[in-house]
Amino acid sequence: MVKIIKIKDLGKDFILKLPTDVPEFRVELGVGAVVTILGVKSGQKVDCVLEERAKLTFLQCYFGEDFEGDVSIKLKGRESVVFSKIIFLGKDINYQSIKFKHQHFGVETKSKLVIRGVLLDKAQGFINGTIRMEPKCLGADGRLEEKILLLSPTARIEAEPNLEIRCHEVMASHAASVERIDEEKLFYLASRGIAGEVAIPLIVEGFLGEALGDLVDQSLKKRMNEIVFKGGVVN
Repeated sequence: MVKIIKIKDLGKDFILKLPTDVPEFRVELGVGAVVTILGVKSGQKVDCVLEERAKLTFLQCYFGEDFEGDVSIKLKGRESVVFSKIIFLGKDINYQSIKFKHQHFGVETKSKLVIRGVLLDKAQGFINGTIRMEPKCLGADGRLEEKILLLSPTARIEAEPNLEIRCHEVMASHAASVERIDEEKLFYLASRGIAGEVAIPLIVEGFLGEALGDLVDQSLKKRMNEIVFKGGVVN
């Protein structure tokens, strides 16, 4: 059964942590509501609906664990806005799967979807990020960014950035990249006395740390640093 959560305009940003014992949610943001959702549990499915001028920030971080997530955000009302940020770090034989969609229905709606992750060892990942523009969303603006860093020749990622445009009077863009460790950067750091076992965690921290910088829950950044600097990245 789907659990429905309705949030009205409270005059301030409402921080929502979804219960972990419910498999499926529908979160409805009323007119003018401002909400931050701090992630979902693996296996949960979340459907968010934004009414006029509603604003949603969706933050998802998972480090060193298996994860499967399916999130859909519908910008229904005029001038509704969503910013979603998904950050992950996979190690050992982790499998991490992300399906995330921003769907524009309303006029002059705006969205940005940022997915950034690092995989090492034999970790594998699947990313499906989608911006979809429905037929009457005039003036809508949707942005999608996927950046993945692979730190092992046996790490694997399948990335699918999608733009689905059914209205011509909109702005939409996507950027996707899968990178491996930059040998020139390692050489540069080594020339300054920074060995590989220290350099690689520094590169990971820089790659993910920028995206983590403005998170509401700073414990997530602390968790990443624990994995990166206490043996999680360099064996």
